[in-house]
Amino acid sequence: MKLDKFTQKSTEAIELTQKLADKYGQQELQTEHLLYALLTLEDSLVAKILMKQGIALDSLVREAENLLAGLPRVSGSSQDPYVGTALRKSLENAEDEARKMGDQYISVEHLFLGLIRNGSAGVKNLLKKYGVKESEFIM
Repeated sequence: MKLDKFTQKSTEAIELTQKLADKYGQQELQTEHLLYALLTLEDSLVAKILMKQGIALDSLVREAENLLAGLPRVSGSSQDPYVGTALRKSLENAEDEARKMGDQYISVEHLFLGLIRNGSAGVKNLLKKYGVKESEFIM
């Protein structure tokens, strides 16, 4: 997947996903990284939509960070991080959703829909726990 298909904010979220993996010493980029990135991105549209739904964003962010901290870590490896299966499926779903909607670029809303539909069990359970509604992200 090429980053030139992403909006500026989506590109920032993907870059933050990679930085988070580095920060936590994790080699595999996972849906937990993308979730946390989308929730904490500066001027996050995803966060605004969730708050509009009445979701306690601070608590959701804390729990998303706990998911991140619980992922396997590696030490002493100099390999570049790689995209895990669930994240790859989420990104593919985001691209498919953008195409279905007639959008030329993949937005943060498309990325979040991909997480709702193809996130890891931990991500799906967390979003379900907070009552995140897929319908709020379909434009």
